[in-house]
Amino acid sequence: MLPTMVYLNALVVAGVLAIGTHAQQAPTVAGRLGPFLDQQTFAILRVDVRTFDPQPWLDYLTELIPGSEREVSDFGRAMQSFRAQLRNHGVNELYAVFSLGDYPSLHPYYVIPGLPADSVEDVRKLLAVRPQVWQVWSHDGTTVIAPLTVIGRIRRFQPPPRAELWEAFGAVPGCPLQIVVSLPPYARKVIDELMPEFPQEFGGGASKTLARGFRWAAFGFYAAPQRRIRLVIQVADEEAATVISRQWKQAVAAYLSRAEVARRVPNPAQAAELLTPKVNGSQLLLDLREQDGSLRALVTAVSVPIEAAIERARRAESANNLKQLALAMHNYHAHHKTFPPVGSQDAQGRPLLSWRVHLLPYLGYSELYRQFRLDEPWDSPHNRKLIPKMPEVFRCPASRLPTSSGMATYRVVSGDETVFPPGKPISLRDILDGTTTTILLVEVDDAHAVPWTKPEGLPFDPQHPARGLGGQFKGGFHVAFCDGSVRFLVETIDPRVLRALFTRDGREIVRLDRDLSPRSR
Repeated sequence: MLPTMVYLNALVVAGVLAIGTHAQQAPTVAGRLGPFLDQQTFAILRVDVRTFDPQPWLDYLTELIPGSEREVSDFGRAMQSFRAQLRNHGVNELYAVFSLGDYPSLHPYYVIPGLPADSVEDVRKLLAVRPQVWQVWSHDGTTVIAPLTVIGRIRRFQPPPRAELWEAFGAVPGCPLQIVVSLPPYARKVIDELMPEFPQEFGGGASKTLARGFRWAAFGFYAAPQRRIRLVIQVADEEAATVISRQWKQAVAAYLSRAEVARRVPNPAQAAELLTPKVNGSQLLLDLREQDGSLRALVTAVSVPIEAAIERARRAESANNLKQLALAMHNYHAHHKTFPPVGSQDAQGRPLLSWRVHLLPYLGYSELYRQFRLDEPWDSPHNRKLIPKMPEVFRCPASRLPTSSGMATYRVVSGDETVFPPGKPISLRDILDGTTTTILLVEVDDAHAVPWTKPEGLPFDPQHPARGLGGQFKGGFHVAFCDGSVRFLVETIDPRVLRALFTRDGREIVRLDRDLSPRSR
């Protein structure tokens, strides 16, 4: 499981959750949480673990954001598992408290009412915090899990009367997930002095109205009878609300005017209107619903940065896969004194199993390796049954091919001049062009994927060295070099440079800072 902070931050940023029927009254929140805040508290996330269910919102994301199915599904499973474990330990309610006193980390600390004493240590482990730094303090039936400095701070000082926070909780009742925000007075002054004008990309204009007039904001997320997001912002007066609403609309319009967003949003002007809160006295109200299209407008607008984040994550994962494979190649070399050949052969020279199969023990899959009949070809009746068991490390996370298909998107390039000539294993001493400028592994498109057990390299084409490469990510593809490093090469790379990178002893001189720099592409 990834660190719990990833999931809690994702809830705050994405705001994509759930359904509830048990309203939480403000006095109850104040009584349970009030003694554990400080003057610098600026945000609180509350989760009713009993009724929390992210699935309706996760389904909506996969519907409106093409290609996000795997990430959303993985996130959903992790959240459901996290919730189930909290419930098993007797957690009914969880608060994540953010304080400016913890700057620059701004990691929340956790307040859990009614946590059974015998579950405290298990919940601390579940929250993935360091026991050397994070401590537990129980007081009047409530448990605080926080760094020792935080516990000392909230125990040492009398908690301030944060009435605006309790008022904010009351503005969005009936949710299993609520987020409230209220800036401490000194933070408003800092904003006013350090950022007197909003950046132009956010609409421009003076920030003083927001800094001086803002009191609190509350978010609530509903899924029954239909999905709905409610935002309430309390400001000083109606004049401030009118100014903030106008600046908000300008910021939304500026965002929607970006080329990459405008291509996705069919009617930016209408979307800006739907995504701007209405003025109601000294409050700003924004109700995003399925019925009027405002919720779809929001998700469509934010799909652009979400897709960009997914692509960044997939690129990082793909690069990590190649690093693991390159390390396994080197561990194989340390044991056998050569890199593995494209595939093993029997005594008659007939192909048997690919290099990927023979890397399994060096990737932590010794048990799977033992299931193969090494003296039989990859498509024998027995070995064919193992194709759906392909480890994820052989598949690019951006591939549309499911792992169960057994189709690998990381390949070696095979040719007389490459690191993988047909029928001849190569050692490091054979790479005369240098390990830092000779390609070991490549990331290919789905059309050039192969069954992971098949002993077949991607044929080296000196005239068209990029054939089969790319297609997983915009603008280029990943390669692993013989020194174990991984780079993202742009699709416009000079074919002569790419050809030189594939040859092991062509005596070409490739300077990475020059030939692979953005200017040369």
